[in-house]
Amino acid sequence: MKQRIKVSQPAIVRAAEANIRFNRSMRGAVRPNLAYHDLTGLDLTGLDLSGVDLTGACLHRVLAKGANLSGANLFGADLRVELAPLAPGEPGPVWKAA
Repeated sequence: MKQRIKVSQPAIVRAAEANIRFNRSMRGAVRPNLAYHDLTGLDLTGLDLSGVDLTGACLHRVLAKGANLSGANLFGADLRVELAPLAPGEPGPVWKAA
């Protein structure tokens, strides 16, 4: 088993910003690769990580309220996430198969 690299909250925010630039086809933008990273306990609320490679990533105790993970590669990822209760009409996390 690969050892996971721990990711900090500021680093995940920068990764989401880089992903937005990539999705908008901005020059020099690259898609973040978070394969085999440890995202334990991070707040992904409202972040756009669509299409990001999360192969084997640890998402244990991650707050994913409103996070966009559509198209993300979640193969082998630890998906024990805690979803905060949603208010009526509030969008939840987007989980779509690639």
